[in-house]
Amino acid sequence: MLKDFLIDDGEYIVFNGNYMEMYIPEFYEKSKLVENYGSSINVFGLLNLRVFDDKGRAGKVETFNVPTMIYIYPTSTEWRDIQLIPGEDEIVERYLVAKFYKGNKLMMNSIPRNADNVELFLNLLCRGKIPTTIPYNQILNLWYKNLEINNVKLGVTSTIFEIIIAEICRNSKKPEETFAKVIGKDPTISEHSYKPANIREICARNSTFAALTFEDMDSMIVSSLNINKYGRQETESPIEKIIKM
Repeated sequence: MLKDFLIDDGEYIVFNGNYMEMYIPEFYEKSKLVENYGSSINVFGLLNLRVFDDKGRAGKVETFNVPTMIYIYPTSTEWRDIQLIPGEDEIVERYLVAKFYKGNKLMMNSIPRNADNVELFLNLLCRGKIPTTIPYNQILNLWYKNLEINNVKLGVTSTIFEIIIAEICRNSKKPEETFAKVIGKDPTISEHSYKPANIREICARNSTFAALTFEDMDSMIVSSLNINKYGRQETESPIEKIIKM
């Protein structure tokens, strides 16, 4: 595990393993979640990574869980198309690969507080970009960690956070259904088998009414017709009930 290869020298967290790669999604560049300065990178610290042994064998994919903007100090970087998590979909995505060798500074051992980081995390969550390497039951703790690091209190109950997470994390085999419903029926299901959805997808999949209230009318009409064509179950919202009264 990564923590076995990290040393705190009093100012920086230093990588003490043989070699490590951090994978910065191309999405981050488009969403103001990364700035590359060459010798350092300012990036939102929710990243997948792999540690390699002295024979070049890759360890399992891990997630670096520091949900706020941090500076990292890789030796070099390169863009690469990678299927990071093998699976049925065989999704190949583009990443900026940050490379670290023994003795490289990973990050500073203290993190500046900035309320803007809370908005960045919420944006990441609502766009359905939370890595599924994070167990479903840990997403709420990660959100609280983001708030604690940046000394922000939103003034809402935990229930609100839980409802948002439950709606965004979908059944990977049946996206119109929440993952909470699936794992509630069968607790033996892997906590990693959810599929994050963005707000647009949720509007499109939940019901015809929800789809037609969203911004992209053309896409939502197509989604609504598909709901009707395939006889999919629709979720009736509280607002829809009021309008129909």
